[in-house]
Amino acid sequence: NNIIEKINDIENNKLNSILEKIIDIENNIIEKINDIENNKLNSITKKINDIENNKLNSITEKINNIGIVLTFCNFQLYNSFFDIEIFKSLVNEGIKKYFNKNRSNFELLYQASIDGFGPYNFHKKCDGKKNIIVLVITDNNRIFGGFTELEWDNYSGYKEGNKGFIFSINDNKIYYNKSKYAIICKSHLEPQFLDGFSIYSRDNDNYGYDLTYISDEFNTEGREEALAGEFKFKIKDYAVFKIYLEE
Repeated sequence: NNIIEKINDIENNKLNSILEKIIDIENNIIEKINDIENNKLNSITKKINDIENNKLNSITEKINNIGIVLTFCNFQLYNSFFDIEIFKSLVNEGIKKYFNKNRSNFELLYQASIDGFGPYNFHKKCDGKKNIIVLVITDNNRIFGGFTELEWDNYSGYKEGNKGFIFSINDNKIYYNKSKYAIICKSHLEPQFLDGFSIYSRDNDNYGYDLTYISDEFNTEGREEALAGEFKFKIKDYAVFKIYLEE
């Protein structure tokens, strides 16, 4: 009997040990399967989220660009020589110089022919915004613009800044600000790039001044009327964009 009991004990112990090992193996297998499933699930979820985010960003960018495309189409109608790629290239060159970043997107804030000419309409749409591009087209089919990193308002007067530039689409040229002051902000004024150009539009008399004619504060290489080709010019249209920089 004692022998039989010992044999039974040994068998039971071995059986229990085998059962424990089997249970451990099963648990390990289940844990690994769960890890694999969780990793796959997380991976699939991440991919789905990435796809959704990319699509959302793409849709958002396309929506933001609709107004810009319409503006560019208007400029194209005015002037068949307007080259969007030159415009983007000049803007990117200036942004890169001052911020060591690339432009990521444009946001159309204001277009005079759509939102109405005049200081009130300009300030209503553009005040409180910084990193601004103003793009102008004249009756003589000259297209040019300017950039300031400063915020527009209707009361500050002369504003200091050193990251401004102006550019000519027709000549594919960019000129950088050397002046202490960059822009002039008053309620009765529209965009005024000090020593660059100024815009005045009221009572259906839309005109501006090419200030490079009387100053060389933008390194225009001694060229008079480097933007509009004449000191006083008539405006067909102008638009204002906010520039977003890459993070």
